[in-house]
Amino acid sequence: MTDEIKISDKFSAIVKNPYLVDDRDLILPFAGGLLKVFFNGLSLERLGKMIKTWNPQSIANGLNAIIAHKKSGVQVRHDFWNDQAKTADPTRKGTGMLFFPAATKAPFVLVCPGGAYMSVASIVEGFPVAAALNRMGYSAFVMTYRTVKNSFPKPQYDLAQAVHYILDHANELNVERDGYAVCGFSAGGHLAASFGSDNLGYLEFDLPAPRSLILAYPVISMGKMTHAISRKMLLGKSPTAEQIKETSVEAHVHAGYPPTYIWHCNHDNTVDFQNSVLLSQALEKAKVAHFLKEVDGTAHGWGLAEGTAADGWLDEAVKFWQGIK
Repeated sequence: MTDEIKISDKFSAIVKNPYLVDDRDLILPFAGGLLKVFFNGLSLERLGKMIKTWNPQSIANGLNAIIAHKKSGVQVRHDFWNDQAKTADPTRKGTGMLFFPAATKAPFVLVCPGGAYMSVASIVEGFPVAAALNRMGYSAFVMTYRTVKNSFPKPQYDLAQAVHYILDHANELNVERDGYAVCGFSAGGHLAASFGSDNLGYLEFDLPAPRSLILAYPVISMGKMTHAISRKMLLGKSPTAEQIKETSVEAHVHAGYPPTYIWHCNHDNTVDFQNSVLLSQALEKAKVAHFLKEVDGTAHGWGLAEGTAADGWLDEAVKFWQGIK
C-alpha cells in the first residue's frame, strides 16, 4: 500500500490520506456542503475532464509534495492568526497556510491561489506551484485567506498577517527575510497586486516591500473591466464609487510599487485581459519595472500551466524576480 496520490484517486480517498486528513480544510477549502458530496465522488482524472484547464497530474504532484514534506518531519501547517485573534473574529478560523520548505535557506514566495473571492483553489494554483518553486530551490507558502461575502478588507489583512508571521519566524522556518515575492492567481492576483498598492499594501502594514509580485491572469480593476463575481464577493452587490476606486489596483500604483511580472491569455474567457493591460500601463507611468507576458488563447485557471501555451511562465517569472536589484 502506498500513500502516494494518483490521478485515478477520488477526493473521498484523498481527504482520508493519513498525511492530508488533518489539513483538509486548507487543501479543499472550496468543497463544503453540497460541493463536498460532488467532489467526493470525483477522481482527479475525472475532474480534469470536467474542468479542462485543471491538470490532474499537476494536482497530484502538488499533493504528493505535501505528503513528502510531512514524511520528512516538516511542520507543514502554519496558522498565521493565533487562537486569541480567531476568538476575536471567528471568520479567521478558516485561514492558514501550508509550508513547502526548500532544501537550503532561501528567499520565499507567498502564493495566493484564486477562486473569485468565494473559494481558494489551492490544489490547482497553489500546491503545484509551490512544489515547482521547491525544485528551483525556493521555499513557498500557500495561503488560505478569507472568502466570506462582503469580505473586504479581510483578505488583505490575512495576506499582511501571513507575511508578518513568516518574517517573525524566519529563523525557525529557515527562510531569508529579504527578497521575498508574493504570487497571486485571478482573484488571488488582485489580492497580491493590492499588497503593492499605496493604500492597501505593505506600507499600510509596516512591512518591507516584496522584491517582486508575480501575477497570473489577475483581477486588477473593480471598475468597468472587473470580474463581476470577484467584485460582488469582495464588495457586495452595490459597491460605492469610493469602494470601487479604493480596490482598483491600477488607481493606486506608486513609485514604490514592487517590480511586477504578469502573464495572461489575451482572450481570457473569465477575467478580461485588459485588467493586466491597465496594471501594465499604470506601472509604466510610475516607472516601475515590469513585464507583461501575453499568451495567445482563451484559457483561465491554468495554474502552473504545464503542457500549455503558457508552459514555462514560472521559470520566466523567477528569473524576473531574481534579476531585480
